[in-house]
Amino acid sequence: MFDALEQFMLVAEKLERAGAPVSVCDCCERTYPETWIIDNICPFCGEEHTSSTSDAPKRPKPKVTLDVYGYPTDEFLEYIRGFTMDDNLGEYLAVLQAGWWQKECGFVYEGQNREILHLYTGGWSGNEDTISVLQNTMFWGMYWKESRRGGHYTFEIEPRRQ
Repeated sequence: MFDALEQFMLVAEKLERAGAPVSVCDCCERTYPETWIIDNICPFCGEEHTSSTSDAPKRPKPKVTLDVYGYPTDEFLEYIRGFTMDDNLGEYLAVLQAGWWQKECGFVYEGQNREILHLYTGGWSGNEDTISVLQNTMFWGMYWKESRRGGHYTFEIEPRRQ
């Protein structure tokens, strides 16, 4: 059984192999995706990161999320893949919903103080493509709660403290 650190390191290695920009901490010397740097702090040792990412421009939302056949566009999948703690969570979820085929029954919110997001793929390969990308994001690592047979994914989203 893997512990949480080993799981994160496996995800970091997978993202690096996929071409995600990476950073190396000067203190703990761990390599991890640049999108994991939060408030200029290394996600593993808690020491200040040496290069600043706070000047990074806001990511543009994709202009088109689904093609004429209902499949996610490359632009949409790149946006979903790039989730960081600096992103506006509400905006990110709105884009995710816009790119979800059959969102009327496959994208369900519930809750008051914390939201529960249910994603149902409906067996649609386009939605499965989106899940495949989502599984390798910080969003998944932070909010995923469970997966069930039949393409049902649950996320528990607590409000962020400002």
